Amino acid sequence: MENKTFKQLGVNDNIIKALSECGIKEPTDIQAQAIPIIKSGKDIIGKSKTGSGKTAAFGIPLLDSLKHTSRVQSLILAPTRELALQISRELEKFGKHTNLQFATVFGGVSMHHQIRKIKTADVVIGTPGRVLDHLNQKTLRLSNLTHFILDEADQMVDMGFIRDIEKILRYAPKKKQMILFGATISNEVSLIREKYMNNPVIVESEVHVTEEYLEQYYYNVQKQKKFSLLVHLLKNEKADQIIVFCSNIRTVELVSKNLKYSFCKPSTYWGMFIITPI
Repeated sequence: MENKTFKQLGVNDNIIKALSECGIKEPTDIQAQAIPIIKSGKDIIGKSKTGSGKTAAFGIPLLDSLKHTSRVQSLILAPTRELALQISRELEKFGKHTNLQFATVFGGVSMHHQIRKIKTADVVIGTPGRVLDHLNQKTLRLSNLTHFILDEADQMVDMGFIRDIEKILRYAPKKKQMILFGATISNEVSLIREKYMNNPVIVESEVHVTEEYLEQYYYNVQKQKKFSLLVHLLKNEKADQIIVFCSNIRTVELVSKNLKYSFCKPSTYWGMFIITPI
């Protein structure tokens, strides 16, 4: 069955215009499924892989339902500062023809700028620890919250944020729309569904590349030998483009720096890219 257009999904013209300016003309599978459900106000669990367009899947109907009030109406939690910033950038692009305001909060930086942004924000995007800091210091209030969104919920659980999420939920009104996205639904994520969500609709994106088309290999290697193996593979494998995934930004910076030393030809350039799910 052919996907509907954004217009047919009931998205307003200002957001459709912004999407078009971003080169987004037609909804992906997960967007076509999720947008009508979120617009209807129902709780939803979206199972989607990287590259499926899940930020727009929850971002488009969210922006479509809000009006600027200078009160926080929506809270989006993400497991890392990189993903929080990425979500914020995407929402600002999708909402460029609205007057909605956004605040992005994460640890490791001063809270003062974040506090100023929160004062006029309709949507707050942040990591659980820093959101909890603002709540404890009363620089963020959720009394007007209508949407509570967990992005990469399974990853947040893996990183030990489940208690922080539950603490944050205690500050939020009981009546709100819960939106949860993740690649998988673990037991802990199921507990969130059972305890805090109201008969959520479950949607799942189509798998774009099936496993039988992928050749996968792995090496059991001691931690101190991982970088040497990486250099060996890069020197011997023939490929036009290679992506190296790391667990955090510090490792990305360290690996990038060391690769520059390992491949010291002047003509060789190693770019550092921090890649997080969309």
